[in-house]
Amino acid sequence: MHPMRALFLIPRNPPPRLKQTKKWSPRFINFIEQCLTKDPTKRPTSDELLRHPFVTEFNERAVRIQVRDQLDRVKREVQIFDEQLSDEEGGSLEIPTIKKGGDDAARPGPSAVSPSRDEEEDEEDEESLGQETLLTARQSHAAEFSAGRLPQYTEDTLIIHGDETQGAAENPQLAALAARQGPAQRQSFSYFPPDSRRSTGGAAVPPTRPSTYEDPAGHRLSMQLPGVNGGVKQEGGPKMSPEIRKYKRKFNGEILCGALWGVNLLVGTDNGLLLLDRSGHGKVFPLISRRKFAQMEVLEGLNVLVCINGRKNKLRVYYLSWLRNKIVKGDDVMEGTRSRHGFISVGELDQCVHFKVVQHGKMKFLCIATKTSIEVYAWAQKPYSKFMQYKSFPDVLHRPVLVDMVCEAPNKTKVLYASSMGFHAIDLENGVLQDLYLPSIGVRTTVTPHAIIPLPRSTGELLLCYNNEGVYINASGGRIKDVRLQWGEVPSSIALIGDSHVMGWGSKAIEIRAVESGQLDGVFMHKRTQKLRFLCERNDKVFFASIRTSSSSQVYFMALNRRVVPQ
Repeated sequence: MHPMRALFLIPRNPPPRLKQTKKWSPRFINFIEQCLTKDPTKRPTSDELLRHPFVTEFNERAVRIQVRDQLDRVKREVQIFDEQLSDEEGGSLEIPTIKKGGDDAARPGPSAVSPSRDEEEDEEDEESLGQETLLTARQSHAAEFSAGRLPQYTEDTLIIHGDETQGAAENPQLAALAARQGPAQRQSFSYFPPDSRRSTGGAAVPPTRPSTYEDPAGHRLSMQLPGVNGGVKQEGGPKMSPEIRKYKRKFNGEILCGALWGVNLLVGTDNGLLLLDRSGHGKVFPLISRRKFAQMEVLEGLNVLVCINGRKNKLRVYYLSWLRNKIVKGDDVMEGTRSRHGFISVGELDQCVHFKVVQHGKMKFLCIATKTSIEVYAWAQKPYSKFMQYKSFPDVLHRPVLVDMVCEAPNKTKVLYASSMGFHAIDLENGVLQDLYLPSIGVRTTVTPHAIIPLPRSTGELLLCYNNEGVYINASGGRIKDVRLQWGEVPSSIALIGDSHVMGWGSKAIEIRAVESGQLDGVFMHKRTQKLRFLCERNDKVFFASIRTSSSSQVYFMALNRRVVPQ
């Protein structure tokens, strides 16, 4: 149709109308009808349209979410914003008390968890685990745990109930707060602070004096464990113990990895990639299906997601703009996308085992460990905008398991990798192979490396974690400390949290230790043996997964604070 013909017919045809008006609110329909009024004498002016209720009454929750997302993306490194976001994610105050009867210990199954919170509260859609039971033990308890002698506790010490009557007679606000807590809730973890006392028998004991808590209104609430000896009085607010929360969504499959993308969490499973919307209602958006994601890392500054995925464990780079369009249902054609599938492969590599992105000066390196070689790629700026091969070390002596890179001097860089024999290093310039540390273990025992952790604020100093131990060496293989980090059990994951602490996830407990000395700073005891896997961390926020079976996994969220993890 000719454009002039269209202009001639527009005022003569009936005005357009919304299809399926039941899907739209009456306020929006009225706004559209007023905007599409053809008669200029009856059409409202622009000022009148801007004063329409549909325009003026914004969704305050959506505005808060957008503001929080912008603050986290632009000023992520500022700790004051991180503390504010942690408070928003904290949810409602739990009133931890201990039920004085022993009837719950005889129940065969765990009691149902009834999450209680205000619907108008701006928090993540997740299941609250509440405040943890504060059980104390002396510093010698840390030595006992490091030696593998885990304390035994009855089931009653791991049961926390919301007591609706405690403090109700003294203050009506506490009564209303207790009524909001709902029925009894059983906890999954118990926190053991490092400063504690022990009984004469040497076992760690909970406090007998009421441990006082103070709610935001300034009222005190006591918590007491009956039937135990010893006395420790702990003063402080609700943040004395870290907060652990569990997202309601159960993932079909085993969670293998995770990475934060803005405030949202990318979750990689054995059958696809999903996005957990932490800024909204906790929805899960499927992004890529029928493909295993073994490891991933988000580089927002480069607009890419680096991951190991697929049946052949190829290293691929996905464009974040392509993933974003799969969520917002946008156009498939994007600027900078070189593939119709939204990704490009890094070289011709397959059977990749592990990778690490390292920033060295102005260059960004990608160290890759395959079954038979070590590859080093570097990010090429525009117009290439991709990782290009920098160095290759084929036919290494031992099969790599982990890989990292450390700068020993301004002009001396080494690629580190771990194998079933120990830890090794390759000089990036001349390719000389060196054995950093080979543990002296039994003939039938193999080395299970967990992490290669460069010590913060150091030059080439490392913490090498394997089996249930950790040693401190430099990039040349020399011991720098006589201390040896000893975990209470063989962990399944070890990760550096912030720049001062390292955490280990075991089947019976989660340990928090100082990265410089290996001193135990806190322990989370599991109520039941389970397999945990570290996903990612940012600003003292730690995400990890609980794998119940090969077809069921859940994501946990832990918010640390300076009072629990001293800086």
